[in-house]
Amino acid sequence: MKALYWLLAIAVTFVVGFFLGQQATTISPSAANTAVSSVVVNSHNTTEHKRENDLAQSSRVAGQTLTADTHKKEIASTYKEIDKLLVVLTTNPENKKAQLKLHILIDELSLAEVEALILTLERRSSAQRNILAQQIVASLLELAPRKVLSFVEQYNPAPDYRNYINFIKHQLVKKDAEIGFELFEQGVVNANNDTNLSDHFSTISILAKHDSARLLDLLMEYKNQGVGVTTTINLLSYGLETSDEFNTLFDQLRDFDDLTLFDLPMMGWLELSPDDVFDKLTSIENANDRQVLTKKAHSYWMMKDPQAAADKRLSSASNKQKELDEIMRGWPNEKAEQALIWLSQQEGIDNNSYKKELLENLTYSDPSFVQEHLADVTLADNEKAAFYHKIYNGLLQSSSNKAERFLDTLPNKSDVQALITEQSTPAPNAQRSYIESINKGFDRYFDYKEPKAFAIAIDDSGEFSWAYSVNRANQENANQIAIEACQEYRSKNSVTNQCKIYAEGDEKLFEL
Repeated sequence: MKALYWLLAIAVTFVVGFFLGQQATTISPSAANTAVSSVVVNSHNTTEHKRENDLAQSSRVAGQTLTADTHKKEIASTYKEIDKLLVVLTTNPENKKAQLKLHILIDELSLAEVEALILTLERRSSAQRNILAQQIVASLLELAPRKVLSFVEQYNPAPDYRNYINFIKHQLVKKDAEIGFELFEQGVVNANNDTNLSDHFSTISILAKHDSARLLDLLMEYKNQGVGVTTTINLLSYGLETSDEFNTLFDQLRDFDDLTLFDLPMMGWLELSPDDVFDKLTSIENANDRQVLTKKAHSYWMMKDPQAAADKRLSSASNKQKELDEIMRGWPNEKAEQALIWLSQQEGIDNNSYKKELLENLTYSDPSFVQEHLADVTLADNEKAAFYHKIYNGLLQSSSNKAERFLDTLPNKSDVQALITEQSTPAPNAQRSYIESINKGFDRYFDYKEPKAFAIAIDDSGEFSWAYSVNRANQENANQIAIEACQEYRSKNSVTNQCKIYAEGDEKLFEL
């Protein structure tokens, strides 16, 4: 055996030496033995490596099983902790520490774990159910937004809060505008005259930023169902910041075929760029629409910046006399002093006549102002008694003492007193006529929404005119439009006295 062993060893050594010799390298017998040993060892390592891989794989499977078991135990522990916290919060709902801890625990759950928690709601008390449902809603908003509404419809955690579902919808839309458009489109089906879109404005405002054209198409569908959209469009216009945005809105509103929708957007656009507004209005092909909207634009611009509006209008007017008449009718009463200054600066007009008319229009609404600015006008002798009489009547509405003191300052006091006496005994039929007519008009006016105003004009002979303006952007706007409408009727009916505001909202400013 030994001889055989050595023979094999020599043979191996010879083969290895011969092979290495071919590479011009020498190797000692001991190195050869080492090489042989190395081959044997490497073969052994390959077998061991396979065993280690099998063992590692088995360990991973075992580890996963162990981890799953551990997680189940942790979740079970979490659910128990949630139950304890609900008991605490049922007893003391204001416990901030318990509230925070409950929120943290539920926030760490997966969607499957939250859904498992939902299954426990039916067996809980209403108090616990509402507390837990609030937290679940917050979790679903993050994990599965499209499941939130169905959950809230089944488990509303705030049944006494009327706008809770709208609040949740708003949160959904903030996360995904497409959900908002889908919900808004679904609402068209059941929309009717009683639908109030203002309840959804927080959602609508978000949708407007994403796709205003798509939103306005949906608003058109609501309008076709009888839903009022004016307030919604007005609120949307508040969010516009550039002239280009207003220009786009105007193009979109043309499809609604309702000129009243332009009122507030046009006011906002005028504040940014009056030139752009009138350029846009000039491009409107329909003559009636162009005329109506241009008249409104002039009126709104006069309210905002009467001097700039008056300068621009007068400079481009083909009939300056007619334009000036309209300018003075539209000048805001509260900026009358500015009007007096502006009139003094105009050339080629009868400044005094326009100033007298301006003051005469204020004898009822602001007689004290008229009294203070009498020196700004020149009155002919045959005009003085009637003019002072109107101031006296205006002062009388607020204070009989003021009216009498004013009367005492007049050099022609007796002439004015004669007019006072004559007015105090009007023809009975004439008085009954205007009172009945105005009362009937006011009864209709009373049912409309504010801001609104009712204007009247009554002269000494019993001739009268009245008009009202309702559902306007603000009280100032309502007053201005009511006065303008009343003045038109006053001119047609030859009523000598100027129009004044009889009521703001439902409150009468004086008695007939």
